[in-house]
Amino acid sequence: MYMLTYRLRGEMEKIMAELKELRKFMNMTQKELAEKSGINLRQIQKYEYGEYDTSKMMLRNAIALADALECDVRELSELNLNIFTNEAKKAIKDGEMDLHDLLRMDKYQKIKKLSKIGEFESTFYESYKWIPETLFDKLTPDELAKLVDSFYDCYSSGKNAR
Repeated sequence: MYMLTYRLRGEMEKIMAELKELRKFMNMTQKELAEKSGINLRQIQKYEYGEYDTSKMMLRNAIALADALECDVRELSELNLNIFTNEAKKAIKDGEMDLHDLLRMDKYQKIKKLSKIGEFESTFYESYKWIPETLFDKLTPDELAKLVDSFYDCYSSGKNAR
């Protein structure tokens, strides 16, 4: 628990810098986020404006914010704001996808970028599809890229052994 808390505290600054963008993307006001998370409105404002030392933020507040935004702290810490395109905003507004879907798409792109076979779409996907769904949320993009590469190496070794 200590290691997790320490690692998350180091990522809090990044998370809070993106909190305002994420909140706006989700079409939430500061007041709505405060009500949904159970965190005081003024505290939300302090987080967003950088008036609060996020290294002192309580882990339960980070979890409450993530829950209110319908994701988890790890997803918040790995967030890439470039995924918030106009098309993505429209898809979420229309109910075609949710933030979790968008974050999974972003994670898939990160895995592709990190994988040695990522530039070969069909080859990459043939190895990627073997990742159990239960592992996708538990592993980092780097770990998943290594897993994809290992699947590819195993397949190639077996194919070459014939």
